Amino acid sequence: MAAAARRNIIKQVYENPRTGFGNQEQTLRQARAQDPTITSGEVRQFLDSLIVRQDRPERGYNSFVPPQPMFQLQVDLADMTAFAQGPVLHDAPPPKKGPYKHMLVAIDSFPKKLTAIPMTNKLASTAAQAWNKVVQDLGIPLNVYSDDGSEFKREFKERLDYFDVDKIVSRGHATVAERAIRTIKEALTRRLTAGVGRRNQWHLLLPDIIAQYNEKPHATTGFAPQQVYHDPQKAVRALTRMKRNARRGAEPRPELAVGDLVRVRVKPIEGRGSYRVTEVAWSERAYTISQIEHTEGGPYFYLGWYCVVGTVRPVMLM
Repeated sequence: MAAAARRNIIKQVYENPRTGFGNQEQTLRQARAQDPTITSGEVRQFLDSLIVRQDRPERGYNSFVPPQPMFQLQVDLADMTAFAQGPVLHDAPPPKKGPYKHMLVAIDSFPKKLTAIPMTNKLASTAAQAWNKVVQDLGIPLNVYSDDGSEFKREFKERLDYFDVDKIVSRGHATVAERAIRTIKEALTRRLTAGVGRRNQWHLLLPDIIAQYNEKPHATTGFAPQQVYHDPQKAVRALTRMKRNARRGAEPRPELAVGDLVRVRVKPIEGRGSYRVTEVAWSERAYTISQIEHTEGGPYFYLGWYCVVGTVRPVMLM
């Protein structure tokens, strides 16, 4: 088969809205199902020709491992303004609501099962309505971990109280949820670049992206989020792997005590429309640890009214 025909197969496989837009190994496996002569070099050359590339942040410091599914949901709000822009085409059906300029993302910190709900604004009342869909998709967790944004106060907090869910407020940021947001934005950009969907109707692409994410093995656990969610044996194996990887990847954990001064992670600089993380930063301000709660997955550090899950760095005093 000619090189052009093989490249066309790779392109069709990669741009499949439901099963495509994977990494090199996944794309190669799907392409070889149609033509066994396709090489990894051809797939790599095709992927290198794409304009979408994204930096990855450094791994977590003092990694926290939740002990079971639904122990903790991390939530964050994504600015989707860049995706909401674009001409309104006359042949397109008018949206029921919109434009959707924000997206509430919730992810279970253990199995990494994900859901995302488009929002027309970032009001706490709108986030509270979106939370109902989170419960429908994922269930009711023991606690919710988020930053101190206004969208997670008032009506949103009242909704958590209704479901008897503890809310942990971080002075830093929800790193697992932020990685999920980057993954979704990257998947959206790849699809839109390939001509799949329309820019100001990005929310219509979410169901396929989320389903694909939840059905593919996750590097952290070794299993697809759906498998860990519903199979107790796989959940045990996933927990063992996560603990082993956390010990291997984390920097040596210093012995911290109540009264110690620490810095916390702050949100990385991110340019609107570029989705490129430029740095991982620590706060200039130092906080005093007021309480430490040791859990099976790792420590909770309380800094006054705020709590940070395993992501603090001690202040080196001269």
